[in-house]
Amino acid sequence: MNEHQSATWNNTAVVIPAYEASRHLSSLFERLGRVCGLERVYVVDDGSVDDTAELCKRAGVRLLRHAANRGKGAALRTGLSQALTDGWEWGLTLDADLQHEPESMPRFLAEQRRSGTDLVYGRRCFSRRLMPWPRIASNRLTSLLVSIACRRRVYDSQCGFRLYRLNRLRFAELRTERYQFETEALFMVARGGGRLSFTNVRTVYGNEKSHIRHMRDIKNFVRILLHA
Repeated sequence: MNEHQSATWNNTAVVIPAYEASRHLSSLFERLGRVCGLERVYVVDDGSVDDTAELCKRAGVRLLRHAANRGKGAALRTGLSQALTDGWEWGLTLDADLQHEPESMPRFLAEQRRSGTDLVYGRRCFSRRLMPWPRIASNRLTSLLVSIACRRRVYDSQCGFRLYRLNRLRFAELRTERYQFETEALFMVARGGGRLSFTNVRTVYGNEKSHIRHMRDIKNFVRILLHA
């Protein structure tokens, strides 16, 4: 695998962790089809009991399934590692609930080709008009701590809208199975000598039910920092 291969739609898979996501998937697949086609899309159904799996089968995307809910990080690890096994060089991740706009995906590929970096993360606008205040405070704190641990400025450490050079991720060493996967993966790329960059994205907040459990996830985040 060419370490310096730039990201294009010919070598990039799209990986989507999904849990109880059926009400969003028809719209998501329609929009993905217009942007990049569905032949490169992997959806990891993380133990859903709704129609998530059935909608994926109808759309013809690559469906991977967990028998029980294991967490977003476990779903991302399953999808990204399978994409690497299947020969894709890059993995572009986004959420299934339409908080990440598929139309923004080409920005990640363009930024990677411009900068030559190994991980491109989405940088959201931290405005109280656009994002709930608790999320703003949490992201500012975690991004500061991640910047210190990585010894470089990271503007939005928690955004799951990302483009990874897949051979920078050592999947056997990724431990967390929940929302801290993004932090752990970022550390892995940065500490392994990989380069980071960002592209500005818009995040849409609707009436989605959050699957974050704050005390548990804060504890897991601190654990990752201590091992960074």
